[in-house]
Amino acid sequence: MEKTNKQVLIEKTTEMLEQAHASMKDKIEKACACGAIDIDSYDGSYRLPMIILVALLTDEKDQYSLTKEERKEAENIYYCI
Repeated sequence: MEKTNKQVLIEKTTEMLEQAHASMKDKIEKACACGAIDIDSYDGSYRLPMIILVALLTDEKDQYSLTKEERKEAENIYYCI
């Protein structure tokens, strides 16, 4: 049976997400060693991990070159989720 467009879209998006996840995991150590974080004063909460995650997601977002129309479409999807 042939896959639906939705199934193909979900598979490709999942594949890209897994690649992004691997890339971001590799950058956690780099983020901790970059000097922008005071590891010694880290209190064990989730605040600093959230900050690192936002930085990693921002970096990942910047890996893609979208046209103005594609950025608008991404923004529309963002508002729906």
